[in-house]
Amino acid sequence: MEELGRNEILENLRLLSEWLHVKYPGETFEITVVGGAAMALSGFKEQTKDIDLIKPETLPVALKNGIVYFSKAKRLSPGWLNNYTANILRKAKLSRLPEYFNETSLAIDISDNLTVNVIGRHCLLYTSDAADEL
Repeated sequence: MEELGRNEILENLRLLSEWLHVKYPGETFEITVVGGAAMALSGFKEQTKDIDLIKPETLPVALKNGIVYFSKAKRLSPGWLNNYTANILRKAKLSRLPEYFNETSLAIDISDNLTVNVIGRHCLLYTSDAADEL
């Protein structure tokens, strides 16, 4: 599996946004990145294996289709962009996440149809520690 650095993450998301623009014109998407990709985008880590999302909790069909398309076209892992973290939190049946899960430290407008939010540092540290325990 290819490691993704900051530039590769941004390039893959830019290509995804262009594909979405053509296949799903007029639709907009907003994602919130956690884990290693958030650390890479924030400059705390050089590379990661995938892009973990905490939002949206349920991936829209358009994003799912784009993920499949680019995993084949670029020979990326099928989970190169995923919401596994959101699923773990949902399955943990947390009735209410701490407020800092809504904080973002960085918003990147990839294009007019895709905005990427990077979770705040407090949440980044929490999710990093929790992942280490899994």
